Amino acid sequence: MQGGKIDTGVNAVKNKAAAALGDMAEVIKTGGVVAPVFLPRLATYLAQWYLSLAFFVIVTNDANWKVFDSMFQRTRNQEIFEEYVKHVRNLGETLFELISEAVGLRRDRLKEAKCEEGMLVSCHYYPPCPDNSDARPKLGSVQHCDPSFLTLLLQDQIGGLQVFHEGNWVDVTPLHGALVVNVGDFLRLMTNDQLKSVVHRVLVDRVSPRLSVACLYTATTSTTRFGPLKEFVSESNASRYREITGKEYFVHLLSKVKDNTRGLAEFEI
Repeated sequence: MQGGKIDTGVNAVKNKAAAALGDMAEVIKTGGVVAPVFLPRLATYLAQWYLSLAFFVIVTNDANWKVFDSMFQRTRNQEIFEEYVKHVRNLGETLFELISEAVGLRRDRLKEAKCEEGMLVSCHYYPPCPDNSDARPKLGSVQHCDPSFLTLLLQDQIGGLQVFHEGNWVDVTPLHGALVVNVGDFLRLMTNDQLKSVVHRVLVDRVSPRLSVACLYTATTSTTRFGPLKEFVSESNASRYREITGKEYFVHLLSKVKDNTRGLAEFEI
């Protein structure tokens, strides 16, 4: 794969992302991060995931699906998408309850803290990359931590997902019928580092394309200020982060497109 072709593809992704996100802004009624002033930076960020083609849908409690109808000229698969999102939201509610209990909170504490209100659905298609002109891994997505409370990932059997563990990249072998659950930066923030967000990346295959659907419980469109919950702060365990909104986090994230492994560093106290 020649550099010129990659550059052309990146520019195409940037243009498509900016156009699509302009339409998506109609769906968001809370004045969140997806506003015209942020589109160039957001398009640049998406372009860093340079060997994947991504499609994003922001799901809120008051999302207007009719807008998506006009954007994507309703297909027979949209009903499947809506049904899948409904089941993922139900699963997410259960996971937040279990996590709340696991870290010593009331069962409904994370729900009360609005951790499950917003969802971003990220659908990725990673084309095969047969180029073996050098030994460097071909990245479908750069190393990063998820900008979410939780991420529920559905992936095919091709593989390519890796997590950074004890100084090494470790393959996450796909397990048929299973979802991968990642802790994101916002849950790390809320638990004051008791739960840690996971640095990960995706490698593309030389022969086969890879498909994945990630549902991120995120604060993209929220005006709520999030910070360490009082249950995790004491005289012996001071707050490690200041309170932030989703908008503040994503503005910072988009300014650090080449390294999103420490998205919370800007907000440490």
